[in-house]
Amino acid sequence: SSGINAEYGNQPMVKEVDFIRLHLGPLTESVQENAVAWVTSLGKLLNISARENMESLKSTIDQLRVDLGRSPDTLEDLKFVLKTISNIQDITLDVETRARDISERYRTLKM
Repeated sequence: SSGINAEYGNQPMVKEVDFIRLHLGPLTESVQENAVAWVTSLGKLLNISARENMESLKSTIDQLRVDLGRSPDTLEDLKFVLKTISNIQDITLDVETRARDISERYRTLKM
């Protein structure tokens, strides 16, 4: 928001066009207020989205951890654990992409 204020704060507040004198102060102030409101609103939505994605990813990882921790005492348990390992291999790229997306959202919020 300070970048928005600096950008609009440097504009002339009075402009003469032919025989008309325009006082741009109220317009500039209104544009600044609306821009700050938009940035704040979008930041909140981005934060909510990033948090939801992070919680979903954590839930997925936690469930896989539980599934991997299952003791392969029977043939069915062994098949289940091996299937879990196969699933992990299948979703590795998706999980990495989701983690990068979450990281990028939080990096954007820090700006």
